[in-house]
Amino acid sequence: MRKVLRFAVALIFKANFFHWVFFLLFLWLGLIFLGLGRFPHPDEWGIIVYSIFVATFTVCITEFADIYADRFDDKIFRPANPLASGEISHQTGKKIFILENILGIVLLVSLYILTKNLPLILALTLGWISGLAYSLPPLKLKERKIIGPVEFGFCCSLLPLVGWLIVKPLTSFILAYMLILFIGGIGVGIATKLRRTSEALNYGLFANNPETNPLNLKVLGFSLKVKTAIILEAIFTIGAVILIPVFYILKIFNPTLTILLLLASTPPVLAGITLRIKNPIKDVKHSQKTFTIFCLSLPLICIATFIAALITI
Repeated sequence: MRKVLRFAVALIFKANFFHWVFFLLFLWLGLIFLGLGRFPHPDEWGIIVYSIFVATFTVCITEFADIYADRFDDKIFRPANPLASGEISHQTGKKIFILENILGIVLLVSLYILTKNLPLILALTLGWISGLAYSLPPLKLKERKIIGPVEFGFCCSLLPLVGWLIVKPLTSFILAYMLILFIGGIGVGIATKLRRTSEALNYGLFANNPETNPLNLKVLGFSLKVKTAIILEAIFTIGAVILIPVFYILKIFNPTLTILLLLASTPPVLAGITLRIKNPIKDVKHSQKTFTIFCLSLPLICIATFIAALITI
């Protein structure tokens, strides 16, 4: 019975992508420390821990919604998806998803009762709804061509807001931080489209397409050609990096945070663009590596924010 329980818990963790959500703890704690300008007092930790738990659970709901919606397509695009591989059945996945959403509502209501922090509740609710709208029908915004990457960037931008609102109201600092993740998130959203296009090309889904040059193919779930998408991917990811020193010049970011954010984001962005230029989409393994490198900037930024907070306070 214990083995079965452990296996079930492991599958749920796998389905909710806790290994990605884990990095958000660094982001949220870093922003909480920066917001307070100190370590929380002992009597503040209870609400902070519970707020982070509710935020983590909310993000996990949206992650599960994504793999649930893609359970058929992911037999090609993400075979590790336990709903695509059959490790979790469709009916069981549906029950888990419904249960998670019910628990999410209970947690949000309880958080409001404990904190009366309406801005935080609204931010969490907006992130939850946006995450579901990104993945699930009838909207399924990630398949709405240009809107998909923009919605992904918007969801990314809400992540730092949640951590900040636990202890502080809206300021120019957090709005600037959100803008960086919004712009960078659009770039990563485009990288996601290119990865799926590469896998579709490798799988033979473009076999009947008369276009022989992969750069002239239409990106899967996008209205642009591959070569145009690659240019936009570079513009948005580099643009996010450029904003970091801009906000330092505007005296919104301090030197420590600026340096660490640049060290966290610049290498993966430049490496990702270099790999993309060398082999845009034809080699599926190469394309997956490029996508992973672009995504690596997100957890590195989370860790950089946490370290900057520890140095600064």
